[in-house]
Amino acid sequence: MVKDETMDKILKIIGISTIILGFVAGMIAGSQDTYTPSKYLPGEFIKKEGIQWSVTLMWWAGGVISGVLFYACGIALSYLKMIVKYLRNIHDMYGNILKNK
Repeated sequence: MVKDETMDKILKIIGISTIILGFVAGMIAGSQDTYTPSKYLPGEFIKKEGIQWSVTLMWWAGGVISGVLFYACGIALSYLKMIVKYLRNIHDMYGNILKNK
């Protein structure tokens, strides 16, 4: 089982790697040759070479959006961990005073 202290780091690493992999996948998917049906010759296909920017940009956008969401969840867990640590310190300092009253 993964400790709670490392979950925020794991989410941040997943977020960064998702962005990087989305960029690489966009370059690979966008550079593939595509074949579209010919308007003038039935049954024939036209080969399109070069980078297909619409495919590339979709992969990039998906990678960035999902990566940012993972990274933001990691940051939120980091802040929650700091808040819990702060509240535990306050409870340790003032908890005994409140129990005695």
